[in-house]
Amino acid sequence: MKWNLTDIFKNKQEFEKEKQLMLKNIGKIENYQGILCDSSNNLYECYNLYEIILKQFEKIYSYGMLNYHLDMANQDSIKLFKDVENLGTILSSKTSFISPEINVNNEEVISQFLIENELLEPYKRDILDTLDKKKHILNKETEKLLSNFQEIFSAPENTFDILTNAEFKYEDLIDEEGNSVEVTDSNYSLFLRSKSEKVRKQAFLIVSKKYSEFINTITELYLANVKKNAVISKLRNYDSGLQKAVINDDASIMVYDSLIKAINSGVSSNHEFIKLKGKLLSKDDIHIYDLYLNPFEKKKELVTYEEAKKEVLDSLAILRQRLY
Repeated sequence: MKWNLTDIFKNKQEFEKEKQLMLKNIGKIENYQGILCDSSNNLYECYNLYEIILKQFEKIYSYGMLNYHLDMANQDSIKLFKDVENLGTILSSKTSFISPEINVNNEEVISQFLIENELLEPYKRDILDTLDKKKHILNKETEKLLSNFQEIFSAPENTFDILTNAEFKYEDLIDEEGNSVEVTDSNYSLFLRSKSEKVRKQAFLIVSKKYSEFINTITELYLANVKKNAVISKLRNYDSGLQKAVINDDASIMVYDSLIKAINSGVSSNHEFIKLKGKLLSKDDIHIYDLYLNPFEKKKELVTYEEAKKEVLDSLAILRQRLY
C-alpha cells in the first residue's frame, strides 16, 4: 500500500505553486526585521505571517518527505526532498531575526504587548518561551549563520537514514508456512511477534548481522551527531548537551536525574516481568527476540486502513475547532 499523495498536492505543479507562494511570504516577513517590536501590531502581524508560512512548509515538507520514503533510492524523490530541505534552510535563515529582536527589547514592553493586544494570545507561549531562553539565543548575525548550516547539521542523521533504509538489503527467512520471505524494515517487527521462535530468531539475527557489517560507519555517524550537539550546546551557552536537550523538552536535569533514579529503583519489576514472560513461553532463557511476543494473544489482530484512519480522526476531533 502506498500513500495517496494527491490528498496533499494533486501533482508536482501544485507543489511548485505552493512553494512559490511560501517563498513570496518569506519575502514579506523580512520586512519586519528591525521593526518587529516597534508595536504590538507589528509583532502580531509577523507571528501571524510566520504561522501561515509554517503551515505551508508543513504541507510541502510532508509531500516531499512521503515521496522520499516511498523509495529512498529513487533519484527524483531524493532531488525533491533535498529541494524541500533547502527550502527549510531558507525559512530558518530568513526568520532567524525574530527571537533575537524579541530578546534585545525590554521584557516589560513585550509583556505589555501581550496584555494590550489580544490577537497575540495564540502566540503568547512561544513568545514567553523565547524570553525564558534569552541566555541561549544569540545575536541576529550568529543566529542567521547557524541557520544556514541547518542541512549540514542534519547530514549524520540523513546519511544514517539513507544507509539503513535505502542501502541495507536483508536476507530472506523461512516463515511459519515454510515460505521464503525477504526481511524488510516494514515486516521486521511483525516477525518479532511471531509465535514461532525460529522465525523470531531468524529475523533478529538477519537484521543484527547487517548492522554489524556497518558498525564502524554507524559509529562514526553517531559520533558526528554527538559532536554536533556538543558544539551547538556550547555556542548557545548551555552547560552540556544534556541540559540543552532537557530544556528544549520543557524539563530540567533534575527531572532527568529523578527519572533515571526512579527507573533504576524499579528495574527489578522489569526483571520479574521478564521471568514471568519466560514461564508463560515455557522458556528458561529469554532472548531479545522474545520480548515483543504477546503470550496472551489468541489470534493476530488486523486493523484495516479505514479503521485506523477513523481512530486517528476520532482522537483528533477535540482539536478540530482550533485547526479548522
